[in-house]
Parts: sequence; structure tokens; C-alpha cells
Amino acid sequence: MGLRYNQGKNNTLNGPRRNFVFLLPFLFLIQTAFSGEVDHISYKFQYYDDNNDVNVISNTTTISKGLGEHVRVKLSYLVDGITGASRNDDRGTMDGITSASQTDERRHEVKGGLTFMFDWLLLFNKDKETEDPMFLTVIGINSQENDYTSRTISAAISQDLFQRNTTIGASYTKSFDDFDPADRFIPEAADEGWDYFGGGKRETDRVSASITQGITTTTIASVIGGYVFDRGYLSRPYYVYLIGGQWYHENLPPERKSMTVTGRLNQYIPTNNGTAAHLDYRLYYDSWDLLSHTVSLKFYYRPAEKFIINPSYRFYTQNSTFFYTDIYTSVPKYLTADFKFRECITNTIGLNLIYEVRDLFKPEDAPFFSLFPININIAANYTMRTGSDDPQVIKDHYNYWSDRYQNFWIQTGIKLAF
Repeated sequence: MGLRYNQGKNNTLNGPRRNFVFLLPFLFLIQTAFSGEVDHISYKFQYYDDNNDVNVISNTTTISKGLGEHVRVKLSYLVDGITGASRNDDRGTMDGITSASQTDERRHEVKGGLTFMFDWLLLFNKDKETEDPMFLTVIGINSQENDYTSRTISAAISQDLFQRNTTIGASYTKSFDDFDPADRFIPEAADEGWDYFGGGKRETDRVSASITQGITTTTIASVIGGYVFDRGYLSRPYYVYLIGGQWYHENLPPERKSMTVTGRLNQYIPTNNGTAAHLDYRLYYDSWDLLSHTVSLKFYYRPAEKFIINPSYRFYTQNSTFFYTDIYTSVPKYLTADFKFRECITNTIGLNLIYEVRDLFKPEDAPFFSLFPININIAANYTMRTGSDDPQVIKDHYNYWSDRYQNFWIQTGIKLAF
């Protein structure tokens, strides 16, 4: 097991200089915004760090513009960089390795969306006093890395009913992924998925349906069902393992069908500045015989008007897939040492702190800039995860499932509304 191998391409992060270069189109877009051609524009910066030596720097610029009363267009451009230290996995009769060097990667993602909103029920009942609009959204995404390309098209529809007390929705998403690793990481013929569509390609279909119901003026419940069909190359090219003195690539089944059912309850709690509690339960099952249960609880508490404290707790349990084995003494049909396919129980505790600055410039202070309200969002999160107490599991999988796993992220965002 391990992280991805650096192929030696010129994709090393250059830190602040890269971030400054990314700001140039953002500054141009601000100029466009001041000309009145967009409704709002935003920029978001995120930094992530964990004690597995993984760092992520992410920059996103988004423009949203209304085209008339019923149509809105949204465009975004994301650049992120991932830095990670590779590791060797000493497992007795089986070793896993990806590389002995630092991993640096960059991803570029362009996303465009078009939303149409219209209350077509008015055509049948013109005496309605409230609106029950329908929302139809189409999204296209293109994501590019040095060795990986992903293209996605998605369509979603939702309909409000009964004075917006009920919302039903459905969506369909199609993804096309293409891996292009270095020649030495192309798997052997034993991997059925590599040539399923030809040369490291993968396709994914996702279907979901949901219903959301307002139970009281302060309580909302939702039920969401989903189905996913993955096929093609589902392995990771940089996961290779040593068995009996010879290296073998990770080899996963070429098809995976999964189903999820999620129940959600959101409760507003009246306090001075407002408090909300979110309780979720998700049941997951797939054709690899992996069954999991997830329960999560989040609170959003405002001790002051512009400050939010967001503690969270997540309990997760799963069994093993039908092909997972801790120790390999021979080469099986399907091969992996990924801890995500092993039986486990984890507890995750998180704390998210959010500070909001709204309408930075007031009319009496800056008459010109007050025409363009500016909101700033600063958020910081700390997460700690506990897992298995089995010493062998902790040894096999480093600190992923141990009491030592921690991560931290911070996010800042600025939004200009018009």
C-alpha cells in the first residue's frame, strides 16, 4: 500500500508564487464584475494537512450570473496541488510499495452548470398564493492531472410541492475516467479491468432519488436512495506488492455495483443567534460484499452573529470485501492490501470554527464599495479518528486506523455580490 508514485514530470508545487499566478484571472474577473456583467464572484483558498505527510493546497474561482428570471449560469475553475511522502509497507510474507520519493501532483478542474427554475404548476392553478418551483440543473466537469483525466456530465431535477413543505428530486451522473501511468506501472493481463474498455479506462453511472419533508416549522427530514455502477479499470496503478520475491500490481474486480440509503433529520433549536442539529444514517452495500453503517451528528451553534462553532461526531463500521486478506502467501485472482476493504470500526471527532464578515464596506464608510457587498468566510477544522486496537492492523496500515490519525484544514473565501 502507499501513496502515488512521482513519475518525474515537472509538476512540483511552487507554493505562494503559484497561488499569486492563480489570482491573475481572479483579478480580471473582479474587473468584469464591476462592469455589471455578473451577479457574484467568489474565490476560495483551502489548505489541508495530516500526520500521514499529505498536504493539499486548493484554489477555486467561481462566477454566477442570472440570465433573466428563470435561468442561472455558474462557472468555476479549480487548481489544487497534493504533496505526499511515499512509504514502504513491510507485511512479512507480503510487501507493498509505491516509491521512495516525494509525491507532488497538480489537478486542474473546469466546471460549468446551467440551472432552470420555473413554477410550471401555475399553468394548472393560477390562483396559487405560494410558489412551488421546479429546478432543472445540468453540470459538466473536466478534470485533468498529469496521468489521469476525468469527464463528467450530470443532470438533476427537483420539484417543490405543498407550499414548499415537500421536495422530491432525482439525478443522473455519467463519468468517464482514463488512467495514463508510466509504462512500468501498467498492470499485467491478469487485471481484467485494464482492457475492459481498453487501456485504463473506467465508466461510472450514478442514479439517485430523494424526498425531503418539512415535519414542523423547525424540523426537516430527508430520505435519499442511490445506485452506482462502476466498471473498467478500478485498481490503482501505483499500488504494487511483493509476494514471494516478485512484484505484483493491485488487481480489483472489473465491476462494482453499490446501493445506498440515507436518512437525514435536521432540527432547528431556538437560541439567541440560532442553533441547528443534523443527524444522518447511511446504509451501504455493494457487489464486493462490503456492508457498512454510518451514523453522524453535527451541531451548528452561533455564540455570536458572525461566529459558528460546528462540532461533529461520526461512527463507521464495515465488514471485509470477499477478496480481502491480511496476509498473502500466494497470488490470488484479486489482490489488494488497501485498508479500506478490511473489516473495521472507526470513530471520528471533528471541530469546525467559522467566522463570517458580511458587508465589509458600509455606505457611510465607503459609498462606492458599498455598491458591491463583500463577504469573507474563514473556517478551520481539526479532526481526530480512532480505529482498531489490533496491533497487527496498526502495524500493517501505519496510523490510518490507529489513535494517532489527525488532520487539519483551513479555508478562506471572499465573495462579491451584485
